[in-house]
Amino acid sequence: MDPASVVGLASACCTLAMKVTSTAKDLHDLRDKYASVEQNINFLISKLDLVGSSVSSLSRWLDDPSRLRLANDSEDSLRSSLKFCTIVVDGLNMHISSVNSVSNE
Repeated sequence: MDPASVVGLASACCTLAMKVTSTAKDLHDLRDKYASVEQNINFLISKLDLVGSSVSSLSRWLDDPSRLRLANDSEDSLRSSLKFCTIVVDGLNMHISSVNSVSNE
């Protein structure tokens, strides 16, 4: 093999080695970036369970005719808060669904 071919081959090997090193580093960074995903998802699940339980209790309480009455503006504010909470949870659900559909492709 002539010297120019050896230099070209060595250069190609160095380029490939740099790309492999860079890709391995990117994979490590990706793994580190998403290392806490499971913990964060479990945290969100527990918080959503708590919100769901609270909303169910409030909803039953608001629909109970024998309950103590709130001032009209307080009851309206509570119902409005429940409606906005539903909007937030629906938005979260749509986002999760879109992430799941992308990851299933």
